[in-house]
Amino acid sequence: MPIFHCLPRRCAVGVLLAALPACHIATPLALPPVAPSASWSADTTSAELMPRGLVVALFALAQPPEGTPITLAAAVIGSDRGAPFRGRSRLPIGTLWLDDAAARTQLTALQTATPAQAQQLGDATAFVVNGLCTTLAAPDTPLPQLQLRPHTDGIEVQLVTPLADDAASAADPDAAGHEHLTIAGRLGETDTAGLFVPAPAIAGGGYLLTLLPGPPPAAEEVEARRTAARPTAPAEAAAPASAAWQVAMRAIGEQNRRPALLALLTPPDLQRAADVVLAADERGLIAITRALAALPPEQREQPWPLERAVWTGLRPRIERDDLTPALRASLVRQLGALDDDPSTLSLLLDTSVDCGAFAAALREENVVALDDRSAALRVVADDWLRRNAAAVPGYAPLADKAVRREALHAWRAAQAAAEEATAAKAAADRATAREAAR
Repeated sequence: MPIFHCLPRRCAVGVLLAALPACHIATPLALPPVAPSASWSADTTSAELMPRGLVVALFALAQPPEGTPITLAAAVIGSDRGAPFRGRSRLPIGTLWLDDAAARTQLTALQTATPAQAQQLGDATAFVVNGLCTTLAAPDTPLPQLQLRPHTDGIEVQLVTPLADDAASAADPDAAGHEHLTIAGRLGETDTAGLFVPAPAIAGGGYLLTLLPGPPPAAEEVEARRTAARPTAPAEAAAPASAAWQVAMRAIGEQNRRPALLALLTPPDLQRAADVVLAADERGLIAITRALAALPPEQREQPWPLERAVWTGLRPRIERDDLTPALRASLVRQLGALDDDPSTLSLLLDTSVDCGAFAAALREENVVALDDRSAALRVVADDWLRRNAAAVPGYAPLADKAVRREALHAWRAAQAAAEEATAAKAAADRATAREAAR
């Protein structure tokens, strides 16, 4: 007799429920929509090919599809900054390339997938035509950019991923360069394909970008994209950069970058900027170099744009209070009471027209700080004014408030009298000149 016949009905049901595994209710994927984007740029390496339309679809998958590991699907892995080939890709482990057969199988499976298995996030149309490079992107996802170029035997697919493999790149991701992974084989006229990249936001799953044949583009749209991508001729060729400038822009490493930057700042006698460069760490030197590189060619030899670029490069770190002790000491020497006031520093950088105006503004701000309630700030401001031959006579930063204010009032009265005398003399000189002209 079966054992369940010997038990009361309630007990039998309880044993059955205990023997069954716990039921897992699958939660539907509920990621925010993501619209794939397409852009076009001029490309001289592409070959003649009839315009081909594409339909680009983006999915979130709870489980990886069947596909080829990306390093096995790659024909070439290169870099646009000459980084050595290491035989592996920067794409996450688990990245898969789906060829025509695998992509068609996956698309068929998606037709019957449940909301817990797959979610379509968005789609877009694009086209590939000779003379243009088509770039596909899925913002806010770990998917790399896909660059599509036409060839006589089909469409070449290249995956573009930012590099960040050393300290300099980690400090300056925008300057790190990109990895270019070219997929082996071309996409034929009726081929489909897909790229799967795992994502931490989808436990065990990731994002799938699929490419399907689409209707051919309109001739007007193709011509419009070609016109927009066509480079415009500059009105006047820019003067070649000086040898010192080229060395500073190409220098790598703290030991090379620092003297190269000093060579740019020494001829204009920019003592404030030079002191900052001497005290900056590698991250600071990289930020300064980037700010200098953004200067228009006509400003590369002008003192104020050079100094302003140095302070602009360090401004984000000043705002975050992310300074080394040496760099903090340099800011105290050069800015005085503004070493910890990034908002006022930004205002002075934006409103000063030259180095002299910036120096005058620094003097005024440090004089204002002499009346601050913080004794430490008053000491810093007074020390800066004394070192810059602008001390207030009779002022002592630790004296009583009334004594300090009396010294400041007397100094300001003397300054106003001197300015009035200067203005009166200038008016008299102009009147004399007018009389002489008659």
